[in-house]
Amino acid sequence: MFLLNLVLFFLGRFAFRIVFVLFGWAVGIFMGRTTARENVRIYGFTGISVLWSYVVLFGVRGILRILPEDDFLRMLVKCLLTAGILIFPVIGGVFLCGRKERLPDYALSGLKGFFYCPIMSAAFVLMMIFGIIITVKRIFYREAVLFLEFRTSMTEAELKTKIRTAFMDFGGVSEKKTPFAYSLPVKILSLIREEDFCLKRETFLNGNYFRIFVNKDDLMIEGCKNKCQTVKIKLTEEFLAEEIYFAKGKESLETEKRVFRSYKMWQKGLSGPEECLNSLDDMKTCMESALFEDWEILMLRIYMCRERIREEGE
Repeated sequence: MFLLNLVLFFLGRFAFRIVFVLFGWAVGIFMGRTTARENVRIYGFTGISVLWSYVVLFGVRGILRILPEDDFLRMLVKCLLTAGILIFPVIGGVFLCGRKERLPDYALSGLKGFFYCPIMSAAFVLMMIFGIIITVKRIFYREAVLFLEFRTSMTEAELKTKIRTAFMDFGGVSEKKTPFAYSLPVKILSLIREEDFCLKRETFLNGNYFRIFVNKDDLMIEGCKNKCQTVKIKLTEEFLAEEIYFAKGKESLETEKRVFRSYKMWQKGLSGPEECLNSLDDMKTCMESALFEDWEILMLRIYMCRERIREEGE
């Protein structure tokens, strides 16, 4: 009996790890890249929702069947399960609140947890199913996927317009309706605090051997490996003169915003070319503490701005 329990324990642990990894892939497919803080909220709320749904649908009867015929024990378990059914959604709803929200917002979100939990459970099942299908499809067709993380105040429509403009001389891209497998889980997730999770992903941009999906904080580029890398570089270069920021660190982001403001002042004629070039050179001194990938982006952005200023001067 001990050996059987040990085997079941390790099998359960192995199954949990597989589910955890598959859900991580699904989050990347349907929500894009997420920060560590967002992962805590997403994984925490998903775990609470799935556990709550299991207890509501199967847990009560299933647990009572394996309990001995002890009235006191059965009554105690019933009370605990009832408390869990009432408390879990409230905890899940509070999980979605940000640190800066007020007490009434926490209370309201806790009550909404009774609506959010079944939705998240349904989304979890669909994300797992379609996530596996999409991953198998990528492996079968030898497709790659790259993410281009950014921060911008642009709307989804404005961003797609910028992308279409960027690819006019690169074979062009067309806007198409998002396939069912990519859109259904996202549409369900959008019912839960849409601004925190994802966009509805009604359409995507289709190019020559690549596809671009717009997520909340990044672009997901899917398709031929060489094409994906070329598309990512092309988008990075085209966005350098736009109000789209790629730096991740707080100080690096402020420096990137200063670079953009300096370039825009020159474009509007509020500063001369030499003044703008000197300002860009001065900003290089602020990059000593930047992460390597941030430093790379900042140097590329400064270089591209300098080149465009010099081209206009010539």
